[in-house]
Amino acid sequence: MTTKKGRSGYLDDRELEKDMAEAFGHMSGKVRKLTRFKTQRYELPPAPAEVKALRASLKLSQSKFALLVNVGVRSVQAWEQGERQPDGAATALLWLLKSHGSVAEWLEERVKPTPALAEAGRR
Repeated sequence: MTTKKGRSGYLDDRELEKDMAEAFGHMSGKVRKLTRFKTQRYELPPAPAEVKALRASLKLSQSKFALLVNVGVRSVQAWEQGERQPDGAATALLWLLKSHGSVAEWLEERVKPTPALAEAGRR
């Protein structure tokens, strides 16, 4: 595996899109070998107000936001009310969405929700 790192620790949009496509290809079993890259590590999950502000900035309902980040609507509600904090993977995705708005557009265009999450998003 090779290591990629950008000048500032961030990837440009083309690299980000390529790496996300690679990750989703791996998840579906189409890609066997992944490329490693270094990203900024965020220790703390976003505060409840930050989660709500991020969702508002993307102009998404709680159910659509939940589908986008692949969690249940109740999880988004709990994050926004401070009842729970996002786990490590969700935290990384939330910070990525906040720092690279184009990621949300990319996900909305390409990622199809699982049937269980689609059903949960309708509630």
